[in-house]
Amino acid sequence: MWNSRWKGKRIPLGSEWGKCLLCNRWSFMPICSHCFRELETPPKLHPAGYFYFYRYEEIALLLKYKYHPLGSGPLKLLARATFGNFPKFYKSEKIYSIPIDPVPERGFSHTAIFATALPFPSIFGLYATGQVKYAGRSKEFRLNNPRNFIYTGKRGIKGILVDDLITTGTTFREATTVLEQAGVEVLFGVFLATDQI
Repeated sequence: MWNSRWKGKRIPLGSEWGKCLLCNRWSFMPICSHCFRELETPPKLHPAGYFYFYRYEEIALLLKYKYHPLGSGPLKLLARATFGNFPKFYKSEKIYSIPIDPVPERGFSHTAIFATALPFPSIFGLYATGQVKYAGRSKEFRLNNPRNFIYTGKRGIKGILVDDLITTGTTFREATTVLEQAGVEVLFGVFLATDQI
């Protein structure tokens, strides 16, 4: 599979633009059409009750593009290959995708990119008031430092929570509680990758 060819590579800072990030072939897009087809995958249902597309180690390098100033290009292609193929459930009902804390950093919001790729309208109203970052932190740290979400969006709706990665599930549970207190029925979560396998 493609990910074994580029494990351990560092994010290119300019010299590799014009080439596919995964196979190093010449490409006008950050991910060539061949690798894009290999990235396309249907969602999988985790026993914990949420959907995901990859295990974290399969997609770790591409996920790190959310920290890169030019990272929106690869993430948009990744969103199209995954979230864009998500089946539309409950066709007779109005369902919204709700990204977790869609605050733009470095010019874009990765959670907004993933949420808008889903076949549902998006609501941007779930924000963290705490500035704590969970990347690389323990479960104990996450439990002791909640994100303190607030919800300012539409109420009395059904929603799907969207984020890039689920590790301990702390953020997902906290966000679900806040939404339910605001009158939003959370049907499930959809994540690009999981670390819980």
